[in-house]
Amino acid sequence: MTGTQILLIYLRRAFILCCIPLILGQEGCDGGTNSGITADVSGVWTGTWTSSSGQKGRVTGKFSQEANTFSGPMTISRSPCFDYEYVAGTISGSDIEFGIVNNAIIFEASVKGSRISGIYYVYSSPGGYCTGDSGTVVLRRY
Repeated sequence: MTGTQILLIYLRRAFILCCIPLILGQEGCDGGTNSGITADVSGVWTGTWTSSSGQKGRVTGKFSQEANTFSGPMTISRSPCFDYEYVAGTISGSDIEFGIVNNAIIFEASVKGSRISGIYYVYSSPGGYCTGDSGTVVLRRY
């Protein structure tokens, strides 16, 4: 057997062991699943936001979830433009996207157990002061 033939055998085995289970919605080589299960984001979440400009503050949200959508009040502290807001979002597996109802801020994040982490972008703000700002957000469920 040549080296190329041996390599092809190993590649076929890797495909069978890793890719086929993933396609079928079972556990694959990455340890994850492709079962279509939607993350649970209901409850009270508290954490921090950090702007790319260096500003920081606290975030608290209380979300209600129905299937792959969620909504609820969110308090954004120490922001010069936002305070008590209402958010609505969607869930796709462990990925979530949500925004302040008028879409002034869009958040894109992922859920891992009781932790949400991701990024945000401000599309518009009162007086335009925060428009264009972006940064990170990390929340924990309590």
